[in-house]
Amino acid sequence: MLPNKQGFSRWYEKYPNLYQLLIYGENLQYEAQQALAQKILKVLDKNQAMFEKASELQGAGNRNVFGHLKLSMTKRRWYDAIPKLHSYIDTLLFLPDEILFSIDKQFEPAVEDLPCSSRYALAYALITR
Repeated sequence: MLPNKQGFSRWYEKYPNLYQLLIYGENLQYEAQQALAQKILKVLDKNQAMFEKASELQGAGNRNVFGHLKLSMTKRRWYDAIPKLHSYIDTLLFLPDEILFSIDKQFEPAVEDLPCSSRYALAYALITR
């Protein structure tokens, strides 16, 4: 079961804190991306049990859950270069909305660390699309 994509060009736009972190990371240099990835991974690691439950979801075979997509060199997202983060992000697709919104709330402290100009620009982009 994939999250409802209605009205969103990317599935994670539905989750504002995750969206802000992933978009913010696109414009960072490599070292800063690695630091941001560690903040994101810290939250996702705390929720490892949720990812293990994803394998029990109907319609998702064992090969289609945690680490279900091989790391592709053709993808251009900044987090594709970080295999663990890439696997987590791809696996989020299989989690129910209520779990994803719960995880998204846990990203709030990391979003608060973003420079104000970035947060305002992202918030404006979210409300004006």
